[in-house]
Amino acid sequence: LPKADAQDLRKDRSVLNSIILTSTNSAKTLEQVIPEVRYIGFMADSVRVPVDTVSLIILNVTFQTRLGADNVPSVTARTINKIYEDAAAGPQKSLIVFSESQNVAADMAGMKAAVVIEGGETHTRTGFVEVDMAQIPGLDEHLLAPLRDARLRVPVTHAKIFGWYDNEYGSYTNLMADLTVHVHQAIR
Repeated sequence: LPKADAQDLRKDRSVLNSIILTSTNSAKTLEQVIPEVRYIGFMADSVRVPVDTVSLIILNVTFQTRLGADNVPSVTARTINKIYEDAAAGPQKSLIVFSESQNVAADMAGMKAAVVIEGGETHTRTGFVEVDMAQIPGLDEHLLAPLRDARLRVPVTHAKIFGWYDNEYGSYTNLMADLTVHVHQAIR
């Protein structure tokens, strides 16, 4: 039976033959590994499935973006993957692995990485949020008069980024010290 104060009753359910929605601290860890993401609103999804050790995190991020002269948004799957590729080759080299392969959980068992980004699964979609100029607080009334009926279309891009990590034999067990050193250096 679950504890009397349990918030998530699914955590006490058997993982055999079940996929269980659950919370993840991986998103908080991501902020420590890549501090720049603190300034971006994002969420992460996690599900517990009946495998020995590997988990998949799905990071959901929405960006206000710009459109180029060709109407292509500045935030694309390609630009996001480039950030992860550079991190995997740079200062986070021992923490992040970037993969173009189509992976399954069994491929990640024992992988020594805090996260393996599956670049082929990075997806983006750009849409527009319409803003009524008259509703923007603080605009000077004289400036606002000619724009009273104007509507501004702001491009926003939603991105999904998939990352694998080995809970037991790879990332957490083998990299906790490395993650601690990296976080310490990043916050100095």
